[in-house]
Amino acid sequence: MSDSENQQKLELARLRLASELTQLATDVPDPELKSHFRRMAAIWSDQADQAPGGDATDDLKPSDAIDAPLNTPPSIVLIVEDDPLLRMLTVSEVEAAGFQTLEAADADQAVALLESRSDVAFLFTDIDMPGSIDGLKLAHTVRDRWPPIKTLIVSGRVRPQPNELPPDSRFLEKPYGSADMIAALRALARSPAH
Repeated sequence: MSDSENQQKLELARLRLASELTQLATDVPDPELKSHFRRMAAIWSDQADQAPGGDATDDLKPSDAIDAPLNTPPSIVLIVEDDPLLRMLTVSEVEAAGFQTLEAADADQAVALLESRSDVAFLFTDIDMPGSIDGLKLAHTVRDRWPPIKTLIVSGRVRPQPNELPPDSRFLEKPYGSADMIAALRALARSPAH
C-alpha cells in the first residue's frame, strides 16, 4: 500500500471516528458524556493534528515524525484501549506509520496476548481502563515480566509524575495529534534500553 493510500485510509478513519463521536454526543443523555464526546469529536476531526499534545514530545525532532523510516521488519505494537473507536483509530494511525499492531480492550487481554507472543516490541496503553488493573499498573507489570518491551502511556484524566513511570516508557497527554503519538513511538524505538 502506498503512502498516499495509507494517508487516505487514515483520513477516512478519522472522519468516521469524528462522525461516530458526534452522533454519540447527540444520543447520550448525560451532559458530562455529551461534552466528552464533543471534545473527542473535535480532536479526531480534521483539526486533530493541530490539537495540543502533552509535553512528553517536547524533546522530539522533526525527523521523529510519521514519515521517518522504520527498520525492517516492522515492530509490533500492542494497543490497549477500552474505547473501541479510539482503539480502531490508533490501530489505523500506527499501521499507517509502518508498525504492525495487536489489540486488547483491557489489561487482562493484553497480558494474555503477551503470554502467547514473544515478538511484541511496544505497549501503547491508556491509563483509564476497566478490569483488574489500570494502564499504569499494566505498564509496570509488562516492565517486570517483559523488560525489553518499551511503553507509551496515554491519558486525558491522569497525569503521572515521571517517577511513577516504568523505565523505557513515555507519557503522552490526551488530546494529542497523530504525529505526536508516532513521534513518541519512534523516539522509544531509537532510545537505548535501560
